[in-house]
Amino acid sequence: MFTQFMLISLACLGICIPVCVAATKRTMPITVEDAKVLWTLHKQNSRCRCKNWSLLKPKKDKVNGFICECGFKYTQKKPIIS
Repeated sequence: MFTQFMLISLACLGICIPVCVAATKRTMPITVEDAKVLWTLHKQNSRCRCKNWSLLKPKKDKVNGFICECGFKYTQKKPIIS
């Protein structure tokens, strides 16, 4: 009984770990021009009337995304395992 429980538990753990690792994402830097293009696409697609936006810069030179005045937040994310 205990052996069967352990085998089932290990099988479930063996399935859950790869799924969690595959779902994990990290932010990727983009250029300022890319952020501006993405912001204009956001304005066109959502009919946003806001005129200002700001860059998300967690580090000095790297841009991870932008925030629009309307509250829309875009961050470039990439899975850890491609």
